[in-house]
Amino acid sequence: MRPSGGRGGGEEGTGIEAKPSEPAGWAFAADPFPTPYARLPELGDEVGLASEWAVPWSDLMMVMFVLFVVLFVYQAAEREVTTAFRPDLVAELRATPLPSFDETVLYQRSLAAARLADLDDVEVVLQEDRSIKVSVHGPLLFELGQAELLPETRSFLDRLAEVLASRGGAIEVVGHTDNFPISSPRYPTNWELSAARAASVARHLIRRGPVDPARFTIAGRSMYAPAAPNSSAANKALNRRVEIVISPGGGPVTEELP
Repeated sequence: MRPSGGRGGGEEGTGIEAKPSEPAGWAFAADPFPTPYARLPELGDEVGLASEWAVPWSDLMMVMFVLFVVLFVYQAAEREVTTAFRPDLVAELRATPLPSFDETVLYQRSLAAARLADLDDVEVVLQEDRSIKVSVHGPLLFELGQAELLPETRSFLDRLAEVLASRGGAIEVVGHTDNFPISSPRYPTNWELSAARAASVARHLIRRGPVDPARFTIAGRSMYAPAAPNSSAANKALNRRVEIVISPGGGPVTEELP
């Protein structure tokens, strides 16, 4: 709005337009916006700064949580193994007489354990020499190239451990692999892998029975005792197995523990 009078016309020659005068009764505030709206950008900056810290902070908390869970599981597993091989527990097992080896009872109970576990990759055979061979094969026991037991097979091994603890007899755990070569720092060849898998199964049975460790023999046969030719994926799955053989013998050990 241009003023209607005053000195505005005398400044036209300078090229500078005169500032219009404010009509009477008009009042303009120095800050045309109320104070809360004027501070919104600063508040937004603070919120943005807080959100930038939220993501790495939550990641850090998650990493620490996972670390503590891993440490807890490791300590629990180590405590279970230590308890299973505790000298006083082993001495108590050896001092408690077991019913003698009975192939019929052991065979029937092993079959029942396999049925209760509802697993297709378990085979129980009563052999001519009176021994019972329990074979667990395929991807049921372990991940490829690993020797840690999978959860799917633990329930069956728990039931089998109860069977082994109920009767006497020698127990041989034999690990087998297919002909796929392996080379890792932990398992340089299939010999180490098959032996480690047999040891994992034996430790679980000893711990869950509990069963006297003196009854066990562990062996790794690598790929040199296949159950079927390694000519197909199905046959290779059959060859990746662990066999638990229960036979007469393996009575209580009478010598003193160190």
